[in-house]
Amino acid sequence: MTDLSRRDSAKVEEVLAALRRACGDRLLAVALSGEAATAGYRPGKSRLSFAVVVDTVDAAILDAIRPIVGRWWHRNVATPLLLDPLYLEPSRDVFPLEFLDLLDRHRLLVGRIDPFADARIERVHLRIELEEQLRGKMLHLWEAYLETRGVRRLRSVMLDTLPYFHILLRGALFLIDEDRPTVPRDLICAVEEAYRIDLPTFGVLEATRVGASLVTRSTVASVFMRYLDEVRTLVRVVNAA
Repeated sequence: MTDLSRRDSAKVEEVLAALRRACGDRLLAVALSGEAATAGYRPGKSRLSFAVVVDTVDAAILDAIRPIVGRWWHRNVATPLLLDPLYLEPSRDVFPLEFLDLLDRHRLLVGRIDPFADARIERVHLRIELEEQLRGKMLHLWEAYLETRGVRRLRSVMLDTLPYFHILLRGALFLIDEDRPTVPRDLICAVEEAYRIDLPTFGVLEATRVGASLVTRSTVASVFMRYLDEVRTLVRVVNAA
């Protein structure tokens, strides 16, 4: 598969073959999603995520796919996001951030019609979920700091939450009708410019996530506090947008 490493391309073909065998004619579309479908793809490191659309998600489909999913975990393949037409359309006003992410970060692999190419997302619905998720993530980080023992685990908390903040940052740009880069470092810069804020800790954590830098043991606590401050800034500016 073009743009993917030979090993990742082989994994994608293996997943597609398994889905075709499991679902047969009931398989309507498969898209590669997430980081692996963007210019931010990192060979051998970006997890391979898939959005799978079948005619109906019923017991037969779940039982057909379930046995093959367990074999993918050790191969850096995520459990597929399983959808059907009945779920797709009504859910766009309930989960607009998730559908925006699919719109921005997907590559159709199977299907005559791309079910994610024309995701109609209303700003009023996105604003509600965006504010809810930003505030929820802030609370989660507060709780994590109180509960977490050890700087290594605290550093993992920050790095684990960062990819979902990428989704929220693209939502923040959608809210004010700005372009949404899919490469994380460009995304952070775009939000800083659009909202006239500074997010240096997001940049530090992104560099750490991709192996270009490192948050040292002695700085983890202070970096965590700056991360919290920048999340609070995002809550404030999105609320005012």
